[in-house]
Amino acid sequence: MEQERQQQRIGNEQKFAYFISGLNESYGYFAQDVASGLREGRQPSGRGVTIMLEIIAKNAGRRGSKAYEAAFAEAEAKWEEVA
Repeated sequence: MEQERQQQRIGNEQKFAYFISGLNESYGYFAQDVASGLREGRQPSGRGVTIMLEIIAKNAGRRGSKAYEAAFAEAEAKWEEVA
């Protein structure tokens, strides 16, 4: 049973690596909680997804900047692939 959970966690870390990495660059409790949830296979939903993508995009630049918009679009596309 424990070995199955470990394998599932490893699979989740690989599947959501992009998002976990981006969230780990942020120091907020919400970001860390979402990253932990992704490792356990719990995906955010609704507004939580948008907030997660905004956190990841803010690592690239301020909201409204070209870098932010590009990072948000990239994160959104990657989320659509895995969710």
